Amino acid sequence: MVEESVTMYVYIDSTNSIEAITPNRLAARGGFTELEIDSDLIKLTSNNQYLVYSGGTVQRREHTDDEIATQTAERVASPSSYATHRMLAYPSLEEQADMQFHDAVNGTTVWRDTIQAVKDASPKP
Repeated sequence: MVEESVTMYVYIDSTNSIEAITPNRLAARGGFTELEIDSDLIKLTSNNQYLVYSGGTVQRREHTDDEIATQTAERVASPSSYATHRMLAYPSLEEQADMQFHDAVNGTTVWRDTIQAVKDASPKP
């Protein structure tokens, strides 16, 4: 199935940061710039891509592998919140899916126990 391009509405705040991207026009938002943009122009095709508002338009950019490694190392060295702690401690989604499969087959609770251990180690404030 081929996805059809649609108009997206992008809202830029007074600091030129992207506030929201939505397929629906939002009610009047004082202090925000509204842009209409084709969804194909902002579609992210890898986890390294991100969007910025620059030069009067939304641009797709991509982090280099070195930037990703540096950001990851910084988060590991100095996690700033329970969410960061959890993000770094959770098994990959592939590992979690495998745990869930084996739990269903074997009647075990490995996945639930693993997730609960991460939550217990880094509780919400």
